[in-house]
Amino acid sequence: MEPTPTSSLKKRAEGEFVVPNYGSSSSLDSMSSSQTRPRRELGRVASVRRYLAAEVDGSQVNPPLSAYAFMTGYIDAISFSTIFVWVGFQTGNFTQLALSFARTIEAYLWGPPESAVFFVQHPPVATRLMPPAEQLAACSIFSFVLGTFLFGRIGDRIGTHKRGWLVFGTLFQALLTLASAITFRLLEQEPSIPPTIASLNPLTTVSLKYFFGIACLSMSLGVQGIMARRLATAFSTTIVLTAIFVELTANPALFQFSRSSPARDQQWLAAIFLFIGASVARLILGQVGVASTLAVAVLFRVAIAFSWLFIPARHIHLP
Repeated sequence: MEPTPTSSLKKRAEGEFVVPNYGSSSSLDSMSSSQTRPRRELGRVASVRRYLAAEVDGSQVNPPLSAYAFMTGYIDAISFSTIFVWVGFQTGNFTQLALSFARTIEAYLWGPPESAVFFVQHPPVATRLMPPAEQLAACSIFSFVLGTFLFGRIGDRIGTHKRGWLVFGTLFQALLTLASAITFRLLEQEPSIPPTIASLNPLTTVSLKYFFGIACLSMSLGVQGIMARRLATAFSTTIVLTAIFVELTANPALFQFSRSSPARDQQWLAAIFLFIGASVARLILGQVGVASTLAVAVLFRVAIAFSWLFIPARHIHLP
């Protein structure tokens, strides 16, 4: 029996507290549960955002950066074995462009050397063109620099040590590698285009698909290099070993393995894993081809991306 307004007023006058009955208890429970569910979801989203926005501990990044070095050797082995271009070794590509420039000047000043395969003597008006290897080297340099330029500035805005930046940046590397794998798969399916340019005449027009595939691989390593460099470890960019070898061999603790030296250990890891990556890529490449080997590289990079989720956050010690 529901309380009447008169009885409720009487009880209030006597000092008793009356709870009005606006409906059944089940409806109230459903209303409260419907209100708490969005709150829980918002709380989970906020916790995920906080987790991704946290900065990783720079002293705990050896596993993913070692995997970065592995991918450098892996990708470089594929590019050099198939099209004779180092997509991560831009010093060699830049030198190759300089040599091509010097040969062009030499041909104009003193005539073409007899052994020059890139110079056409017939018809009488000679046509000087850059060989495909130099064209691909120029494409690799431009794509590599573009990747470092764009992602270097994006990372500075977002935060170069933030976990979310490291995860999604590595996933973007995997996406670029996937695009390259699809491109080389299309090249393998075209009977008119051989899988490599080694057998092509140096003056033959190379399919634009080669340039797109090389551009994606070079940009992926450019993004990897700037992300690793911003972490400010002895791994440096995880791409160029020349500077690492100089610092490693000059390290006083080079052979003092009983002495703790994080920089020395990271430099050893970079060299060892790059060597392993190149060896593994060559073994896989000889069995399944370029596209499938790059598909395996995509899986590796996705695994590296998710490995950043398990790197501990940096703890700030307040005085």
